[in-house]
Amino acid sequence: MSIGLVALDLDGTLLDTQNRVTPRTAAAVAAAAARGVRVAIVTGRMYVSAAAYAAQLNLTDQPLVAYNGGLVMEFPSGRIVSHTPVPLALARSVLELCQARGYYVQGYWDDTCYVEQVTERTERYCQNAGIEAVAVGPLLDFLQEPPTKLLIYEPEERIPGIEAELRALLGDRVNTAASFPYFLEITHPDATKGKALAALAASYGLNRENVLACGDAMNDLSMFQWAGQSGAMAHARPELKAAATFVASAPPGDGVAEVIERFILQA
Repeated sequence: MSIGLVALDLDGTLLDTQNRVTPRTAAAVAAAAARGVRVAIVTGRMYVSAAAYAAQLNLTDQPLVAYNGGLVMEFPSGRIVSHTPVPLALARSVLELCQARGYYVQGYWDDTCYVEQVTERTERYCQNAGIEAVAVGPLLDFLQEPPTKLLIYEPEERIPGIEAELRALLGDRVNTAASFPYFLEITHPDATKGKALAALAASYGLNRENVLACGDAMNDLSMFQWAGQSGAMAHARPELKAAATFVASAPPGDGVAEVIERFILQA
């Protein structure tokens, strides 16, 4: 089956270690688009953070999947296609756990990042994402509406235990996924990259066999499980490589180009 849609994760996939799109990857994306293939960003990032890359690659007048599928907005109009926030009661339970354990957590409402106070972790996150965070004091006190996403930022060795705590507390009533080894992202159970990609493909009249997904982290696993073809980056987690139909060998930033060349340009 020919590929009609390519879904691209951002960090560690489309972007190199300096948060740039390499010339090889930019050329591959443009060549795929010139052949009529739709290219979509599917990321855990905020819409406002991902939009700059959509503009750079001229991915206009089509949906951009943000927050692991929690918010899908048309770029560049900003029209909301779908919004699937974390239910308020469940979000409060997550924040109560974080407050009791002293976990660093960020909350996202209206495409804005909120924190209790700006710390070194906040600054690192904002520098990488190209955004500014708003300090509001304890998020549990500030929370008035369902958040699009919550993000726990702790040392890598703590993340599996924290995820286990959340599973014991909330079961499958929320979705948890690691975008980086030190980020644990909490979304609505229906807000996954895989489900968002399935909806996006359906809107274009495409079957899963016509879809190619590219990623490197565990929050990309649901995309790989749904898409007919999938390309894992060379540095991807072993679990993701095992689920992929192809594993790139190119250095960070050029892996997407290698996948597009393999499945589209050389097909």
